[in-house]
Amino acid sequence: MTADPSLADVDEATVAPAAGQQPAACASEHDPLHRSIAERYAAGYCPAQIFAALTSGSFDAEAPTVLDSEAAVAAMQRALGAALEPREAAALLRGIPAPDLEGTPSAIEVPGREVKLLMNIGKPRIMLFGGLLDDDECDEVIRIAGPRLKRSTHNYDGGKVSESLDDARTSYGADLLRDERIAVCERLDARVAALLNWPIDFSAKWQVLRYGVGGEFRPHYDCFHDSLGPWHPVMRAGGHRCGSLLVYLKTPARGGTTIFPELPLEVPAHRGSALYFGYTKPTRVLHGGAPVLEGEKWVMVKWFRQGPFDRA
Repeated sequence: MTADPSLADVDEATVAPAAGQQPAACASEHDPLHRSIAERYAAGYCPAQIFAALTSGSFDAEAPTVLDSEAAVAAMQRALGAALEPREAAALLRGIPAPDLEGTPSAIEVPGREVKLLMNIGKPRIMLFGGLLDDDECDEVIRIAGPRLKRSTHNYDGGKVSESLDDARTSYGADLLRDERIAVCERLDARVAALLNWPIDFSAKWQVLRYGVGGEFRPHYDCFHDSLGPWHPVMRAGGHRCGSLLVYLKTPARGGTTIFPELPLEVPAHRGSALYFGYTKPTRVLHGGAPVLEGEKWVMVKWFRQGPFDRA
């Protein structure tokens, strides 16, 4: 069993620098840290990258200082003013998407339905939800994605991000992009945003995957590898990945469970249910898709970022 030292499907990874973005205000331009934050932002780095650098001690190589989350966001607010949106600041402070579980509810209201909370693990944060999609919606996603399927690739960072076929991942996949305005995806996006209290544009495209008999995804991490520092181009599209959501569209007759070998935990792929897990450094969630033994497994996947991901 190999735990991936690379990337698990970088979403639109080669993101070009944003040009000409300027802080709306610099509240303390004579302070060296605030001035440096404003300069980084003006050079095209997103707030999530700046936050990652401030909280990891890699913002200034000559004077490495680690700020906690509150201090980092406060410094960014002073340096960037209105350019740091309140929802971005709130997401950076929260760390990961998560539902409001005050009162320990058994179900959560989202647009158009009630979603059942079937499992909740605190560390690492893993949740299983029932009834996020109904049967007709699962069939509709499969109908749209089916003609687009291609052999899934795996991305590795060896100086640059590239795509390659990999025996560790034997599914076929199709992308459903936000700008396509697919009705069933827009309904699902609204539910997911309400369920996890996270802006839907802080996430990548939906990726639909089909696993036939023998199809699997060996244990791996979805979080970016440590070799990708805060200033890596991949991070420009909203910073680190901080969560993954799997929505099961078709239940295999046997096999095809989602496995967490270090816990250990095994989750059956029941149609219409959804499995969410969140992660921020140093938390890493090793997981995989066990081989399908009979039938087919269809699943749609979304990865969440710390800030706006505008290439989905």
